[in-house]
Amino acid sequence: MVVLWSPGLKTLKECTYSGFFFAFILAFFAHYMIGDGGQMTAVVAFILLITSYIFYKKIN
Repeated sequence: MVVLWSPGLKTLKECTYSGFFFAFILAFFAHYMIGDGGQMTAVVAFILLITSYIFYKKIN
Protein backbone atom coordinates (compact mmCIF):
# COMPACT_ATOMS: atom_id res chain seq x y z
CA MET A 1 0.00 0.00 0.00
CA VAL A 2 2.90 2.35 0.72
CA VAL A 3 4.22 1.82 -2.82
CA LEU A 4 0.91 3.02 -4.29
CA TRP A 5 1.09 6.26 -2.30
CA SER A 6 4.71 7.08 -2.98
CA PRO A 7 5.70 9.08 -6.06
CA GLY A 8 7.80 7.38 -8.72
CA LEU A 9 8.50 3.64 -8.64
CA LYS A 10 6.37 2.95 -11.74
CA THR A 11 7.44 -0.66 -12.25
CA LEU A 12 6.91 -1.51 -8.60
CA LYS A 13 3.47 0.14 -8.70
CA GLU A 14 2.45 -2.05 -11.64
CA CYS A 15 3.53 -5.14 -9.68
CA THR A 16 1.61 -3.92 -6.63
CA TYR A 17 -1.55 -3.35 -8.66
CA SER A 18 -1.31 -6.83 -10.17
CA GLY A 19 -0.76 -8.36 -6.73
CA PHE A 20 -3.83 -6.65 -5.33
CA PHE A 21 -5.80 -7.66 -8.43
CA PHE A 22 -5.09 -11.35 -7.92
CA ALA A 23 -5.63 -11.11 -4.16
CA PHE A 24 -9.08 -9.54 -4.58
CA ILE A 25 -10.14 -11.98 -7.28
CA LEU A 26 -9.06 -14.94 -5.14
CA ALA A 27 -10.73 -13.41 -2.07
CA PHE A 28 -13.98 -13.09 -4.00
CA PHE A 29 -13.96 -16.74 -5.08
CA ALA A 30 -12.90 -17.94 -1.63
CA HIS A 31 -15.82 -16.15 0.02
CA TYR A 32 -18.17 -17.28 -2.73
CA MET A 33 -17.17 -20.94 -2.34
CA ILE A 34 -17.49 -20.83 1.44
CA GLY A 35 -20.81 -18.99 1.21
CA ASP A 36 -20.24 -16.63 4.11
CA GLY A 37 -21.49 -13.53 2.25
CA GLY A 38 -18.16 -11.72 2.33
CA GLN A 39 -17.73 -11.67 -1.42
CA MET A 40 -19.24 -8.18 -1.70
CA THR A 41 -16.34 -6.79 0.32
CA ALA A 42 -13.95 -8.23 -2.24
CA VAL A 43 -16.05 -6.78 -5.09
CA VAL A 44 -15.97 -3.32 -3.49
CA ALA A 45 -12.21 -3.57 -2.97
CA PHE A 46 -11.81 -4.67 -6.60
CA ILE A 47 -13.86 -1.72 -7.86
CA LEU A 48 -11.81 0.69 -5.76
CA LEU A 49 -8.61 -0.87 -7.10
CA ILE A 50 -9.75 -0.53 -10.72
CA THR A 51 -10.79 3.09 -10.11
CA SER A 52 -7.44 3.85 -8.54
CA TYR A 53 -5.60 2.22 -11.45
CA ILE A 54 -7.58 4.17 -14.04
CA PHE A 55 -6.83 7.49 -12.33
CA TYR A 56 -3.16 6.49 -11.94
CA LYS A 57 -2.94 5.83 -15.68
CA LYS A 58 -4.69 9.10 -16.56
CA ILE A 59 -2.34 11.13 -14.37
CA ASN A 60 0.77 9.45 -15.77
